[in-house]
Amino acid sequence: MIGGDSSPGQGGQSFDLSFAAALLSKNAQNLNQGFFPPSNPLVPLAPSDSGWGRAYDYNQSFNLQNVPHAQEDFTYDQLRNLARHCDYINACEQTVIDRVCGVDGGVFDVGGDPKKPSERALKVSQWMDRPDGINAFHDWLSPILRDQIEIDAPTVWIDRRGPVPYARPIDGATIAVRINEQGLPYLLTQIIKGAPAHDYPLDTMIWMPKNRRTWKTWGFSPVEQIAHIVSLALHRVERQTSFFTDGDIPSMLIEAPQNWTPEQIKAMNFSWSQMLSGVSGKDKARWMPPGSKATVYDRDPTKNEFDEWLIRVIFYQFGLSPAAFVKETNRATATVTQEAGIAETHKANLRWLAGFLTSIITAAWGPGLEWRWNLSSDPTLDQTIQILATGALKPSVLTRFGFQPEEIADALPSQAAAEQPKEALPAKAEKPPKKVDQKNGHVHEVENGDMLNASPEFVQFMSTYLDELRTEALSAGQTAYKANAVVELDDDPGFVLRAVPHLREAYRGGVERGVSVVAGGPGSAAITESEAQAFARERAAWMVGRKWVDGKLVDNPNAEYAISNVVRDELRSTISKAFEDHLTPNQLAEQIADASGFSPARALNIARTETANAQGEGKLDYFRASGIERKEWTDSDGCPDCVANAEQGPIPIDDEFQSGDDHEPAHPGCRCAVVPA
Repeated sequence: MIGGDSSPGQGGQSFDLSFAAALLSKNAQNLNQGFFPPSNPLVPLAPSDSGWGRAYDYNQSFNLQNVPHAQEDFTYDQLRNLARHCDYINACEQTVIDRVCGVDGGVFDVGGDPKKPSERALKVSQWMDRPDGINAFHDWLSPILRDQIEIDAPTVWIDRRGPVPYARPIDGATIAVRINEQGLPYLLTQIIKGAPAHDYPLDTMIWMPKNRRTWKTWGFSPVEQIAHIVSLALHRVERQTSFFTDGDIPSMLIEAPQNWTPEQIKAMNFSWSQMLSGVSGKDKARWMPPGSKATVYDRDPTKNEFDEWLIRVIFYQFGLSPAAFVKETNRATATVTQEAGIAETHKANLRWLAGFLTSIITAAWGPGLEWRWNLSSDPTLDQTIQILATGALKPSVLTRFGFQPEEIADALPSQAAAEQPKEALPAKAEKPPKKVDQKNGHVHEVENGDMLNASPEFVQFMSTYLDELRTEALSAGQTAYKANAVVELDDDPGFVLRAVPHLREAYRGGVERGVSVVAGGPGSAAITESEAQAFARERAAWMVGRKWVDGKLVDNPNAEYAISNVVRDELRSTISKAFEDHLTPNQLAEQIADASGFSPARALNIARTETANAQGEGKLDYFRASGIERKEWTDSDGCPDCVANAEQGPIPIDDEFQSGDDHEPAHPGCRCAVVPA
């Protein structure tokens, strides 16, 4: 800086020479030279101490506007008029509101036990029964939802003037947003009769558009997104109405006798109108000169393909099925359309509303509480979790990493249908142990199915590993939240070394089980310690997406089922929802910390299932070493996969059963066994 004293009132002047200094530095380049050079950039105009991080290039007089949304393509009044006069919009709007109002919810402690809310949470949940002290919750919520749908300016004022705060809905069209130099809202002004009435801090007036944009302060409502389509629909309705009320083409043309003159025809038309003027619809006939030929075109506009196109666009915007208003579609198409609408719009509405209601609760009662929907009260919602971002993974594969069966839904309808339990399928009775087959000396006995007893040490090891993943996920989640980057988790090579002893021990147990099944076999010496070690090394590496190449651990290109990959997919989903719900980094951290992917129950499930898998592998390897050529599945729990495997009968020792498994378990908790045939 050079010049005199730059303080106010001293008459001094200062100059920022930082740009010029940068051009004179040794790293500067003269961009005015060369072949068609790009030229040196213009000197920045903004002062060095202000103007940083401006959200967008707003109008210089933005805060002087006293008509909210006036500078946009559609004013709030126009959007509301469009919604009010379009019957299809009214139908969609009411359906969306009714669907949301059909879901129950409550107030819970942030990070607390949802089954044991605190007294404070119960008190505020009771307050939410009538947030404004007048209307029941869903009646109070309905106008707020209308404001979001029509103008995307849902607004609630927290009235703290009495002993108990109240949340009072405010017409969002009266709220003018005041922004700071960065373009961020810092104050809300209510405009009454075209003049500012009161200024409201952001902690007393909750104004939360659902659809925000980086280049606008205002929200982007569903009605505004299809405003031109709605305008076309209104003009279409106007024409349809005029067909029944107006027009200059009569319904009937009557040919006059041959000898009538034009004056007689005119007089007859007048008399005809006078005679039938009181009879509705009977005065639309007109007399014509003899020999006249008139062509009447079909101009009935009541319904055609254009109307169906308008309906489909409008209903798609709201995530609803247009099946009731368009030509008949097959049942499967209508069902798929309806389910897609629920998945894409209804759940998004609930997530946004949860954040909106949480903001109201925080403003009225302080932090520490949040609103949660009871999704089980909504019969239209599918409660399964879609975990299939990497493709059509088998549920039996996902459950090996701790996902409960009720958490998994298959993305492929055909595969999902195949996975459904068969109706009235009785559990097969346990087969009694078979006697020794004198021909080959094999005993075909049914094991007790106790394949899920993992050692306490293995369970503790998996719990420790998931805790390590939780810590790493918190760091990765925070980084992704700040930078909107891809979530990365490191696959700790140390996991393999620590997991090998547990898997080797489980494999040995499987060999011993094979010895107990096969009579007259070569004994446990048929399987060497090196084979058990090799299986354990390969399996441990596979569990974290690695494989051994020339004695070194490298990334496995086919690692889509790795534990860390499943956790990573769940973490990405959690972070995506955090963006959609506008959660703070601390709230995101709480969700990651509470994620089911790191729970002790999942650690136990993984340990048990991997133990059962290692035992099954060891037993099957012993069968091969004993010269057994065929195997069969003995069903003990009656699940569809296991029943289908058992119904296959004996198959070659190296073939897969119908479920895609070489041996038990076909699923967590499987109590079946593979025996020699």
